[in-house]
Amino acid sequence: MVKSHRLRGEGTTFSTRTRTRTRTRGAGTRPSASVSSRPGIGARRALGARADGARRNQSHDGADGPSGLHTGIVAGRGTRSGRILPRVLTSSRGKWALWAATAMLSATAMLSATACSILQDTSDLSVGASEVEQDGGALAPSHCVDGVANIDETDIDCGGSCSACGPSAACAAAADCRSAICTGGACAEPTCTDGVKNGNETDEDCGGSCGACASAKSCGVGADCVSESCVGGLCGTSGCADGIDNGDESDIDCGGSCPPCGTTFHCVAPTDCQSGVCAANRCQGASCADGVKNGNESDRDCGGSVCADCDDDAACNDGGDCQSGVCSSGVCAAGNCSDGRKNGAETDVDCGGSCGGCDNGARCLVSGDCLGGSCSASSTCQPVGCADGALNGDETDLDCGGSCAGCPAGGACTLVDDCASLICESSVCGESSCTDNIKNGLESDIDCGGGLCDGCAAGARCAGPGDCTSNVCDSDVCAAPSCNDTVLNGDESDVDCGGSCGDCALGQTCSAGVDCSSTVCTGSVCVECRTALTMVRDVAAVAEELGGGQAWSNPSGATAIDAASASKTRNAFQPPQITRMLAVRDFAFALPASAEIQGVQVEWHRGTGTSVGSVSDSAAQLVKGGNLVGTNHAAGGFWSPGQWVSYGGASDLWGATFTVADINSSGFGAALSATVGGFIKNPKTAAMDGARITVHYIGPCP
Repeated sequence: MVKSHRLRGEGTTFSTRTRTRTRTRGAGTRPSASVSSRPGIGARRALGARADGARRNQSHDGADGPSGLHTGIVAGRGTRSGRILPRVLTSSRGKWALWAATAMLSATAMLSATACSILQDTSDLSVGASEVEQDGGALAPSHCVDGVANIDETDIDCGGSCSACGPSAACAAAADCRSAICTGGACAEPTCTDGVKNGNETDEDCGGSCGACASAKSCGVGADCVSESCVGGLCGTSGCADGIDNGDESDIDCGGSCPPCGTTFHCVAPTDCQSGVCAANRCQGASCADGVKNGNESDRDCGGSVCADCDDDAACNDGGDCQSGVCSSGVCAAGNCSDGRKNGAETDVDCGGSCGGCDNGARCLVSGDCLGGSCSASSTCQPVGCADGALNGDETDLDCGGSCAGCPAGGACTLVDDCASLICESSVCGESSCTDNIKNGLESDIDCGGGLCDGCAAGARCAGPGDCTSNVCDSDVCAAPSCNDTVLNGDESDVDCGGSCGDCALGQTCSAGVDCSSTVCTGSVCVECRTALTMVRDVAAVAEELGGGQAWSNPSGATAIDAASASKTRNAFQPPQITRMLAVRDFAFALPASAEIQGVQVEWHRGTGTSVGSVSDSAAQLVKGGNLVGTNHAAGGFWSPGQWVSYGGASDLWGATFTVADINSSGFGAALSATVGGFIKNPKTAAMDGARITVHYIGPCP
């Protein structure tokens, strides 16, 4: 290791180097140290030569002066134990002593005497050969570090026997320059095109910061090589199985001169891809619309097991690749009407289209594709018929007219018989109607029957009972209604009864009572006889007063209906008064046991004296079992002199229920009370003279 130091003000430099070598002495070896010096050149060259650190890869640990010294003289032969003595040069005293020695050398130029006076603790100091260590560990003459261009140097401390010079330094030959290029007496900068291995190149003009090297060229790492493979310091050859994206490959081991790449691999051109399609620098999968023959296509975008069949003249492997089904000499050929294949415009094998009609059962598109002229709705040739879904034969319209059934309104026609309506106007079938005086449409006879028109009269043609007004179709002829045809027809209200036929039984339908044997038609149903039985009790009737109020003076007078005023129930009431309920019962009704009570009507013969406008009804109720029941049927207005007034009716049960036993009981009857108004000092007269009750019921007819 070399340390250079310069004495300020004197211009004197000295250099020290410590180098340990192993030399063979006798049977063994031991380390030896030497101090390089050139006393003939002067102290500044002996110990002060400036080292070119970058060129020799040497380091400098400190600045000029004692503090910059790192190491010093190495003890050799005669030192203690033959070891290096760092004490002198690493101690403070030793460093300042060396600095002083340097100063003395500048004055006396006597290296050996000065060194001996400084290194007082050393003995047997040996000075080796006059040489220094150059870059890479090689030894060079000491003049290569003296800071002067001398001896055979071409520039300061470089060229000749010294290390090669850097760019722009003087040179005499290429060997004087690190770039190995001496041009015009000066070393040139290394370049990647100078034909010399220099700079950080691993081989001539390649590797390092230059381009990649070809195979067999020197390299340090894979990046130095075109193949990106550096093995044993030499670039390998690019290959299609080396696992590296190199050479002209577009991706690892594929593309370029290697086999084409699969889908999604990187590509530069279509030829890099198995599919022949490179988009956005990625290989695409084969498709039937990429404009390239790929996959198992027999030609571009056609043929194979995936794409559509190929047109004529396209390449093919077999008939399955061709639309025509014919592959001849590797080319799709045009089909013909005798090639045994369905191709071209044929609808079936060698028929249909331009190849003539097909037999029944073959495929078709129009009736013209069929020999029989009938292509069904299922696109199959079939025999001509009136239900083949084709206009053929003598039909005037689709499956109608001619020998087929008549056409509906709007269908084409030639004759009236071509139309279901038997109306053909301007070659178009007209609508049938129930007033066109023609048996058409669904009619069973002229303008009747068929469900749309009215029923036919007796004697007209019919297909069923519904075609006839009598609802009787006998041997396809409508029969006249009768009272024993077991059909509801004519003016009958129910089957064979009512109207002009016999009376209907109970429960049968009726229009009026005359339709019923019971003469009673309720809710359009025949029911038993409705009977009204009126009973007037004026002999031995029971009259009594019920409830509170003003008593009557002669209650029993209400049971007799006559002109004798003495027999009447009459009172001169002092107004205002409400009378007691005057009841009349035990009317001796004898209704049949099967009777169904429908209503009760009560009539009272009541009146007043000359004080008209003062007496009115207070309450009017029925009596059942001797008790008042039902709702109050009191009439409005004032009583007049003797007259009959009616309460209830044929369908009024007064809000109560009654059985036959209730009516036939002696406890059944009616009751009435009055309200007497007017001035207190003017008495008013109220009288009742008899009552009668009518019970309405349904029961056996007389």
